[in-house]
Amino acid sequence: MIIQVGELVEQTMRKAQQKERRPDLELFKQQKDKVAQELVETGYDRRYPKLFDDVVSYVALWRMGFNSTGYMLMGNTGCGKTEAARRLSALLRVEFVTSGELLEAFGTEEYYRLVKQPDFFSGKPGPLIIDEVGMEPIPFVHFGTKYNVIADVLQMRYDAFKFHGAVTIITTNFTFEQLHQAYGDRVESRCWEMFRVKQYQSADFRKKV
Repeated sequence: MIIQVGELVEQTMRKAQQKERRPDLELFKQQKDKVAQELVETGYDRRYPKLFDDVVSYVALWRMGFNSTGYMLMGNTGCGKTEAARRLSALLRVEFVTSGELLEAFGTEEYYRLVKQPDFFSGKPGPLIIDEVGMEPIPFVHFGTKYNVIADVLQMRYDAFKFHGAVTIITTNFTFEQLHQAYGDRVESRCWEMFRVKQYQSADFRKKV
């Protein structure tokens, strides 16, 4: 517990320092231009300009050391959230996992490795991207016992954020009201703290007339 308190103080001081300093606007613009070019070269287009710019800005700030908060991509089906999350995974070199894959691994050592993303040397949790939060069955039945797996995952990721500064990125079709209904007020409250929330609404790109 003493170690946790010490780590919490360290994390709080780090956040305070990041709030005090501001990214140099010219360097930020240069970094954004570089990231945008990288995305275009990988075939990621500007079909959804707001989403494209948000991804570019998040990666640019991450690379400049301003990555103390996670990112929640919230919006309707077909608005490009999953593709954006996969691009973030590649550019940031962060593991990408779906909520379904977490359920498949539940009860195994792989489950805890996926959720905690332990650093090889320190063992401390690292960043993680979780796709399709809310698409999993609730409750999830495991050997006859009911679990709300993703609620537990989000709680563990919150602890990783508070004590170790570990960033989480998620995509979801849920609204905050639906998050509350699915995972409870405790998890919903923590989501407000651990994520930079961005909402996207657009026509389903899979539906072509």
